[in-house]
Amino acid sequence: LIVLWTSAPKPPNVTSTTNKKRGLPRVPAALVLVILGFILALSVPNATKSLKFGPSTPKLLKLTWEEAKTGIVRAGIPQLPLTTLNSVISVCAVSRELFPNHPAKPRDVATSVGLMNLMSCWFGAMPSCHGAGGLAAHFHFGARTGGAVCFLGAWKILLGILFGSSLLELLANFPEPVLGVMLFAASCELMATGLRGSPKQATAASEKFVLLVTASVTVAAKSTWIGFLFGLSTHVLLLVRARVEDWMNDRITCGEDVNASVNDG
Repeated sequence: LIVLWTSAPKPPNVTSTTNKKRGLPRVPAALVLVILGFILALSVPNATKSLKFGPSTPKLLKLTWEEAKTGIVRAGIPQLPLTTLNSVISVCAVSRELFPNHPAKPRDVATSVGLMNLMSCWFGAMPSCHGAGGLAAHFHFGARTGGAVCFLGAWKILLGILFGSSLLELLANFPEPVLGVMLFAASCELMATGLRGSPKQATAASEKFVLLVTASVTVAAKSTWIGFLFGLSTHVLLLVRARVEDWMNDRITCGEDVNASVNDG
């Protein structure tokens, strides 16, 4: 209810007689949900028992060549298609739709992802990336500038300094239904962005068909790479069909013009 009330798109008002209509005050729905989730997590018995003040001491890992080879072959290469699609191509596409005046550049996004992982892997951090879903979620819940990301990052750094890794047990008690609602709202924004297409022109029916094919195959095959191949193949097939139709129409038009010239002569 909080998400629907504060961040769902508003239907057009056909009965309004004035262009200036005061709306309800904006509420940071994501912040409200996070605070609500933490309150529910704190209500779990012994939820704060593991909390300790002070940051955790980072440890520098020593990787062997065998471990590095295993990680590259078994994790890095299989993850590369998903990272390229979701963390670079999709992020740039979504940013171009949501922020047409300041779209993200593929080279900058790819470089950022690479540097994040090269710097954090030595401390045992999980692989990190920029996600199209995260960008859509920020936008859906009201973020319009980089200040929102800075605000989020500052709070994460503060909590890390205050409690360190002892905060993990409390985070494990965070209610999953709250996370589910936020993920659902983010996915709706992501789908709406894909269906809206370019802000300058409506998305063609063929593009929506490619979108549905890609999504359907991805879900059915449980593979982003297979879904991407099917979507790309569908796009190429529709493009070839359109070119053939244009060529045939041009031939017919030229034939009609020649016949008309002969008849006039």
